[in-house]
Amino acid sequence: MSTFYEELGVEPDIDQAELKKVLRKKALEYHPDKHPEEEQQKWTEKFQYFQQIMETLQDESSRRVYDEIHLKLERTGRILVLMDMNGSLLCKLGKDGRDAWLLLRSLE
Repeated sequence: MSTFYEELGVEPDIDQAELKKVLRKKALEYHPDKHPEEEQQKWTEKFQYFQQIMETLQDESSRRVYDEIHLKLERTGRILVLMDMNGSLLCKLGKDGRDAWLLLRSLE
């Protein structure tokens, strides 16, 4: 699974002003209305995921938390496993970080 930065095609040390430009460009690229009707569902899902990336990286405190947790786990190869009270796997953060990050954001 790729990081949010890889999804955007940028380096993690991109400054906020440059990131804002990239996010605007990607918003237009991913917006469902910019694609044929038969592909609307696919692009709607991609756009919803992109919105999560945007919300995380635009807010400096969320970006800092993302960087500290997600990228450190990626670099070290460690995986954080989240389980529910019944012992069922909810998700993994690290190699499979994308879905886990979205779950962590939803718990705030």
